[in-house]
Amino acid sequence: MQVSKFSALELKVPPVVVLIITVAGMYLTNYVISFEPLFTPWHIVISRILMMLAVCVGVAAVVSFSLAKTSLDPVNIDKAKHLVTSGIFRVSRNPMYLAMLLLTIAFAIRLQNPIAACWVLGFQLYMTRFQIGAEERMLGKVFGQAYSDYTSRVRRWI
Repeated sequence: MQVSKFSALELKVPPVVVLIITVAGMYLTNYVISFEPLFTPWHIVISRILMMLAVCVGVAAVVSFSLAKTSLDPVNIDKAKHLVTSGIFRVSRNPMYLAMLLLTIAFAIRLQNPIAACWVLGFQLYMTRFQIGAEERMLGKVFGQAYSDYTSRVRRWI
């Protein structure tokens, strides 16, 4: 099996750190390259609604993990004791990462800067490649056919 030169990044950077870097990058980009407002004054309302939705999705995911009494550690997937498929996990296999993605979208809308919004795509691509892909391989090994059945029923993001 050939190992990618990027495999060293898999599961190494905690997702919250990736989120912080993304949001900081968005704000730095907005500071360096400013644009005239693109959206209506409703952009603040839309941004806040997305932030509230992100919090609800994230809390629902944490509650589901807590009820299942399994690990929330996104770096050490092998600590997972149970495959969680109930609650918000019936809609998304990665609701915690979906919540983070919604936050980055909310910040992009709030900033009204298309260059800063590029960080949203970067976040999504990074998480899919270096976090979710590695998690899926490990969960497949730990939970076998049950995980395979779950992935055929539920989409990765939404």
